Amino acid sequence: MLDGAEPQSLIRRRAGIGCVFVNDSAGEVIVQEVVHGGPAHLSGAISVGDVLEEVDGWRCGYQGAQEASRRVVGDAWSPVSLTIRSAEGNRQNVYLVRVRGA
Repeated sequence: MLDGAEPQSLIRRRAGIGCVFVNDSAGEVIVQEVVHGGPAHLSGAISVGDVLEEVDGWRCGYQGAQEASRRVVGDAWSPVSLTIRSAEGNRQNVYLVRVRGA
């Protein structure tokens, strides 16, 4: 390493799935936006209005959209597991890979 700097290839790149989350009036974490072309959009499994229940086994409950967003973001190209509940009440597990720019 030169002068204590990490080589570019070793620097972790933060990445997401292309969703914006908010809290609804009941305190649940809701998908407010799905970014076109992001992993969530390309999966076809996540829609605006869906409830985010779990991120990698962590129950969102009423912890807040900010904490849920923090947990969804991770190293680029790493997997993330979500449990989503649709507006119709259907629950599904969704497995995505985080990408930069999403």
